[in-house]
Amino acid sequence: KTKDEQKQAYREPEYVETSISSKVYSVIKVCRIKGGLASFSGDAGIGKTKAAIKFLRDNPGNTVYITMNPCFRSVKSLLKLIADQMGVRHTGGIDDMWIAIRNRISDGMVWIFDEAQHLTYNAIETIRAFSDDCASSGKTLGICLIGNIDVNRKLSAFAQLDNRTKLKPTCTTSKIKREDIAHSLTDCRFSWLQLRKMI
Repeated sequence: KTKDEQKQAYREPEYVETSISSKVYSVIKVCRIKGGLASFSGDAGIGKTKAAIKFLRDNPGNTVYITMNPCFRSVKSLLKLIADQMGVRHTGGIDDMWIAIRNRISDGMVWIFDEAQHLTYNAIETIRAFSDDCASSGKTLGICLIGNIDVNRKLSAFAQLDNRTKLKPTCTTSKIKREDIAHSLTDCRFSWLQLRKMI
């Protein structure tokens, strides 16, 4: 009965192509091609997560998508999460997990960390090290951090990370265009409550 009621209830659109969601998608794509660290920060509800999930669905073979939360602040818990997403056994110490994950990375992969504002400096350094290691062995691994405005602030606070970040655009709700709203309205599942939030 609950499932039947869910079918009748409002459902969020899976992906609406807007100027902002297209930009998020492009940043992830460039990050995968060039490798290294990239970030995209902005207000809630502007299409970051939907664009990231769309990219994952379009490129399932070489994309790892991870949603961060405060439970995974330590390096060990982060490595367990990455290992789990990549189908790697996460036994042993931090160094064992790091090596096991590194050995599973294929050339041309991109890792997307959504809600990346929850990552600590040590966690960011750990995942950046995967990309550096790949580059030294002739592989390309892109690391794309997506989240609120704190993501770019965190990267800018550390000169080494800031210098190594190739792309770091920021978008806010003030950058939403009229065409974006029109695109959203073409989806009959789009709610007026969401539209009011965007305006």
